[in-house]
Amino acid sequence: MQAGGPGEAPRFRVGPWLVEEDTCVLSRGDEKRHIRPLLLGLLRSLAERPGQVVAKDEILERVWPGSYVSESALTRAMAELRQLLEDPSDAPLMIETIPRRGYRLIAPVEGIGTAPEPRLAVLPFANLNHDPEQDYFAEGISDALITELGSIPGLRVISRQSVLRYKGSGKSLPEIAHELKVGVVVEGTALRAADRVRINAQLVQADPEQHLWARAYEGPIDDILALQGRVARAIAESVHAVLTPADLARLSRPRTAKPEAHLAYLKGRYHLGQWTRESIARGFEFLRQATVIDPDYAAPYAQLAEGLAVLGYWGHIPFKRAYADAKAAASRALEIDDGLGDAHAIFGFVCWLLDWDPERGEREMRRAVALSPSSQVAHLIYAKYLATMRSRPDECLHEAALGLELDPLSVNTNFSWAYALAFAGEYDRARAHAAGTLELFPDALHAWYVLGWAELGRGQHAASVAAFEKAAALSPDPISLAYLAHALGRSGQSRRARAVLEDLRARRETEDVAEFAYLLVYCGLGELDLAFDSLELCYAEHDSRLFWLQVVPCFAPLRGDARFAEFTRRLGLPPRLA
Repeated sequence: MQAGGPGEAPRFRVGPWLVEEDTCVLSRGDEKRHIRPLLLGLLRSLAERPGQVVAKDEILERVWPGSYVSESALTRAMAELRQLLEDPSDAPLMIETIPRRGYRLIAPVEGIGTAPEPRLAVLPFANLNHDPEQDYFAEGISDALITELGSIPGLRVISRQSVLRYKGSGKSLPEIAHELKVGVVVEGTALRAADRVRINAQLVQADPEQHLWARAYEGPIDDILALQGRVARAIAESVHAVLTPADLARLSRPRTAKPEAHLAYLKGRYHLGQWTRESIARGFEFLRQATVIDPDYAAPYAQLAEGLAVLGYWGHIPFKRAYADAKAAASRALEIDDGLGDAHAIFGFVCWLLDWDPERGEREMRRAVALSPSSQVAHLIYAKYLATMRSRPDECLHEAALGLELDPLSVNTNFSWAYALAFAGEYDRARAHAAGTLELFPDALHAWYVLGWAELGRGQHAASVAAFEKAAALSPDPISLAYLAHALGRSGQSRRARAVLEDLRARRETEDVAEFAYLLVYCGLGELDLAFDSLELCYAEHDSRLFWLQVVPCFAPLRGDARFAEFTRRLGLPPRLA
């Protein structure tokens, strides 16, 4: 986003709103609103100093120069601006009131001439214990720094999944920095000896390669959380990130957890990151141990919530059970620490998909993005919501692109970006990115799914069949088979499609086959009456996959039927963009 570049009208973005200064227009997707020049000046005065408190006197002088205006006029103008931005004062996501002092813009700002945000990567720390059983501890230290630094609005921090690819890679720091598009790299070591911890960290500038500083931190294992906070603050200050009073307070706050609980939490995250059936089971076991050892430690609950929600969303465990358990864990995490951005993201996600409460879900998602601007989890969840429930493809792609920028090397984020392109109707780009993802990760089931979707959207039915055949070969589960049958039906191969349908019906005798699978097959075969019967059964089951009806090309055969428009209105879905 450019602020008045050559030949361009001056504009900038605040949170979800694009501000066009020459026409005094706010836009969010296709929605446009007029903003009074006075309110525009008020918004700009805050946007020029994001994350900082702007005093009332300074605002008055800037917005009403040379005039005597009471504070009550500023209060009224701020209330009007908040109403325009849909930002409630009692739970702000954009403008925070600092009592007796002024106001602070807490939403992200782009394109207003601000200095570029420092971008950094925290590489996996080396384990000086030289015991593979202690690898979880060293990785946990670097992981904690990523989380701490990722909550600072003035930084962009690469995600854990992407940096883990460089563990033991042998690549030089400049090579790593170039591939991750960062200017600074943090590396270090961790040593745990009995009840003591020693952390060595160094900050390296990538181009030209230069060591900026190296420091050692030591303390008792009981003090590990505070120790991590001190390391994170030192890193942020060294890369000249803008630290607000709230950032400083968060990084310096006293934090305690029973050492045994924290170690169990680190083991849980370590095993979940291996992403095998056995390691996931072990990860959940350690996280649950952590909650038993210390019921007032928020982090294990937040990680449990994220793991459960992800497994439910991708169909690895029944989604209703997974979402209910995820909601309980996220709720408990937020009771303990309301500042956990990813916990807000997961809580909002399940409010939407389990409770069918999209408004509350969106509030939680927006708060998550504000609290954790470097969380790819928060950005990708919000992208899904914007595509399906708000029909704002541009904003969906903006959020998904941020997620990819923060996590460029993980399979999940790469196929999620391809999904976002498909949701936005950009099938050629979705196809290209899905194919690129499969070059790196040939067994990525969901990359095959989105490739099949993109080919459907492009009208290339034979290519869609080929993609879904690959998916079904990788995972012959009911949904993979249903996608294949759908594509076969759309390509005119109804006999093969019906053979798959009969197989799905036979499976229902021995396993759980969701009605959604039959819906996909009936749509592909063009049997619309049966498809609408299945829609009603899915609705009765509260199957949250219905929220994707307007953006997934599998449901194109239904969209010309008047029953479809009535059904999507019942779901609260917006009309599909042309």
